[in-house]
Amino acid sequence: MRKTLPILLFTTGALCAQGQEEQVSHRFGVNLQVMIPTDTAAKLYQTGYSVGIPFYFHQGEQVEGRLRVEFGHFNGKTRTVSNYIGIHQESVSTDTRFVGYDWLVRLGESRDSGVDLIVGIGGAHWYQTRTTSSTAGGAIVTSSDDGYGEKLAFVLSVGFTFHITRNVGIEAKQMLTSLPGSNRDFSDAELSHTSVGVAFRF
Repeated sequence: MRKTLPILLFTTGALCAQGQEEQVSHRFGVNLQVMIPTDTAAKLYQTGYSVGIPFYFHQGEQVEGRLRVEFGHFNGKTRTVSNYIGIHQESVSTDTRFVGYDWLVRLGESRDSGVDLIVGIGGAHWYQTRTTSSTAGGAIVTSSDDGYGEKLAFVLSVGFTFHITRNVGIEAKQMLTSLPGSNRDFSDAELSHTSVGVAFRF
């Protein structure tokens, strides 16, 4: 899967370059979001957060392009594990990286106070840390494995931006890692989530 990342970055860069060729104006911003895990991720993680840096490109009267980079974190849900060593508590947290390109399709007459449809593609890269707690001699012993897991998957994003003003909006989107199928318990779906937050433009 690591070989996929350069291809993904190249594709995203090409889309960005296309937007630059057609642009009339461009802006950047900051997105602050709460991430609510869904699909397989809901079994593993608690609610998380992310910070995004978007770059906007004019692509037509009704469409804007947006290159988006996001960094986030999910705390893991605690579960009880029993094996030959004994019974202990375990959780898996993850630090996330997203890069993607969105098309923002204006649904109203004005982008200053209207609604945009978001459709995007990109990739997710995440690092997992496993934390284990057990009782030994009456004391709680905790250990962490920072290199527990590293994964990569494609992402499809669908949602809406509700503009309060030209520079401030509320954004809600669903991010699906890989493509959902009949078997929902596959590792690529571990980062699927609903993202809700505020978007600022400068």
